[in-house]
Amino acid sequence: IDQAVTDAIAFSRDLKNLEENIDLVEDNEAVVRNSWASQNSGETISDYATTHSYAVPLRELANTLSNYSANEEIAKQKIEYNIRSLFYSIKEAEDSLALYDEQIDIQARQLKVYETMLNLGKLSQVEYNDYKQTYDTLVSDKKAVETQISSAYRSLNQLMGKDINQQYNII
Repeated sequence: IDQAVTDAIAFSRDLKNLEENIDLVEDNEAVVRNSWASQNSGETISDYATTHSYAVPLRELANTLSNYSANEEIAKQKIEYNIRSLFYSIKEAEDSLALYDEQIDIQARQLKVYETMLNLGKLSQVEYNDYKQTYDTLVSDKKAVETQISSAYRSLNQLMGKDINQQYNII
């Protein structure tokens, strides 16, 4: 999971955009500081207007930088949450597939018994159809879980920038 989180963070376009914005703000801050330093070279005390004209943009840039940094951390936490959620949902769904397999096996054997009872006249067609419908619903539910697993793997791989059809052995 940790490697998946690392891969997803490295692949995230949102984080790359935030990092570029942070770099731009830091560059702008350096320009303002250098401009202020060159304005004050040789002077020990600058006038209020000059100091204020540089202090306000520097403060605004510092606030912007702080906001971008906070947003970057939030984005990383969101990615980690999404990756962990996908891993846990895949694990849970794969565990439920094993139960579906067992239930389908039991229902298939039971359905054969009911079919024999139907052929011997010990069971009505309506009762048999109810049992058959229960079996068919179970098979359909299993296919739906398999589809959910495939979808979760695709989402996971998209977040990490991996081959969309890649699957993992989740323990």
